[in-house]
Amino acid sequence: MATTTISFYCVKKETLVDLKLSPADAERALTDSGFADKLLTETLNQQSGPSTSAIVDNDLSLVQKTWCNPVAVASSTGLSVKTSETNKVMRESDSGCSIKSNKSQIATLLAKRLKQKEDHEEQRMIRHKERMEMDEKFLKVLEKLANK
Repeated sequence: MATTTISFYCVKKETLVDLKLSPADAERALTDSGFADKLLTETLNQQSGPSTSAIVDNDLSLVQKTWCNPVAVASSTGLSVKTSETNKVMRESDSGCSIKSNKSQIATLLAKRLKQKEDHEEQRMIRHKERMEMDEKFLKVLEKLANK
């Protein structure tokens, strides 16, 4: 029976997990993020040592979201997927786009996300301050009405 090897990289645990799957399961792992997530999660849970190779069943539980598009290596969850077949094709083709993200692109994306978060927090504080001022004015009006 022919098998296809798919590599899952978990940034959080800094591990590379190679799974040997049937061609049908490998194709499903590339198109179905839930299925790929099941494979990665179960494999990481089963591993007891530094070894990163394992063969897994399809009856696994979903824990985290996994990006399975081979072009999208970096994801918000810190997980990525790529197949050895895709790597071979990309090496042979000079015109293909690279699957690897360089550190400057990642740093730029993280900086943009940090800026967005800071802007969001700043706007939240402004809204909170305005709400508190409105509540204070409302209480003053109620006190005037109560004192009459």
